Amino acid sequence: MDNVERIEVYKGAQPVFIGNMSNGAVNIVTKRKTSPGSFTQMGVAYGSHDTWNLGIEHGGKVERFDYYLVGSYKASEGHRENADGELQNFFGRMGYALSKEWDLSFTTSYTDNWAQDPGKEGASQPPTIPRFATRDALYDLTLSHDSSWGKGRFKIFFDDGVARWRQWDAGSRVSFNSNTDWENSGVRLEERLRPWQGGELVLGYDYLHYGGKFEEVRPTRTIRLEDTYFYNSAPYLALSQVFGETFQVIPSAGIRYNMSRYFDDEVGWQTGVVMRYRDTELHAQYAHGFNLPGVYVVYQYQIWNQGQNWKNLKAETVDHYEIGVSQKLTPWLKGDLTFFGDYGKDRLVFKAPPPRFENLADYHTRGFEATITLTPLKNLEFFAGGTFLRASPRDLPYTPETTLTAGLAYSFWERFLLNVDAQYVAERYVSNPRFPTATPGKVSDYYLVNSKLTYRLTPKNAPLQSQVYLAGENLTDKNYEYLPGYPAPGITILGGVNLSF
Repeated sequence: MDNVERIEVYKGAQPVFIGNMSNGAVNIVTKRKTSPGSFTQMGVAYGSHDTWNLGIEHGGKVERFDYYLVGSYKASEGHRENADGELQNFFGRMGYALSKEWDLSFTTSYTDNWAQDPGKEGASQPPTIPRFATRDALYDLTLSHDSSWGKGRFKIFFDDGVARWRQWDAGSRVSFNSNTDWENSGVRLEERLRPWQGGELVLGYDYLHYGGKFEEVRPTRTIRLEDTYFYNSAPYLALSQVFGETFQVIPSAGIRYNMSRYFDDEVGWQTGVVMRYRDTELHAQYAHGFNLPGVYVVYQYQIWNQGQNWKNLKAETVDHYEIGVSQKLTPWLKGDLTFFGDYGKDRLVFKAPPPRFENLADYHTRGFEATITLTPLKNLEFFAGGTFLRASPRDLPYTPETTLTAGLAYSFWERFLLNVDAQYVAERYVSNPRFPTATPGKVSDYYLVNSKLTYRLTPKNAPLQSQVYLAGENLTDKNYEYLPGYPAPGITILGGVNLSF
């Protein structure tokens, strides 16, 4: 998270611009220094369970050249025995303005992380504690432009990483290691043209090459699976048009054609319309998305001695629709209401015997989401939202009937800032991808209350800014879990100090 400027969340299928993600997507935008001068920030925090959080970042911009560097270290003993972990993160970005319209940037990051698995609560500890470790290096070179006739980008990236998983086989009473190496690379090309008044034509092309190799090392033998690499080659096209000024109508439509190694070609498309009048906005969308089987399924099939049968699998598909309204009721009150539904086909379901995945399940979800944003005072913001969902079949994983969230930000006495957020999630079915079962497990409902109080030590306009904070999570000490047998932490406290100049 230390590298991130913002995270854009796309709810529902986004098949045209995102592609092979049927149910939603996130776009992570990394930090960059865009104004002249330099900036440095450093911080240290310590809290419950011997948890440390240290970080430093520095950025600068001199004429056409800019750069940004981040380094961070996080470690914790964990809230259970043998639940400790550590994360190391290094990030760098360099940019150069070739002209007023053209820009070149290079981004790289390296992470080295590990975590131990304490096992299900109440179970005896094995002689060898399972441990999962990853190392990953990412490189990204992007050429972009922004001019009067349009804007676009050309991106080349390469991702190289490893996973080292130490495990315990209770049946054979031996420890073994699962080693995964991956290499992912690709090219993204997109042009957003403005060929006429109010119109936008988007032309794009994505090429993704991903996969790797795997081995299982045991005291008696080593199982090596053949290197497996996929590719997706996908051109896409989208068009939108703005009609009107005070009252605007903006229809849009797009299509992507995905060509895949091993699997059938897929077509994703979406269409929608936005209508705006003063403080009211209506929107409607329909999309057909797809999600291809991935490397994980391939390796599981080979471990289960199912050979190349995974090639018979099909893409999961979903048809997503939504209609909603956004209304600014007063200068300090805004509300949103959206009704949505998803019709899914060919969902991958674990079956046994023999162990395998099959395109068996169809499903249907429908519901609505409501949010409200309230700013009654200049120094007080409040947000609340809720999602109410019905799923068929009823044991569809990760579909709680009710999810509620609320939060506030309040600044007072010039130097204090209070943030509070709360969440409620109803009981729901869950699945464990590590140990797939034919019947999903179920976890109880829970609510959480978190808070953070920050005090600014220095005057607002001082060259050196410093602040101290105290943060608490799960302040009501609620017992809850995301997977059966793995309780989440109770109340945890973290205090720290940040300096910036």
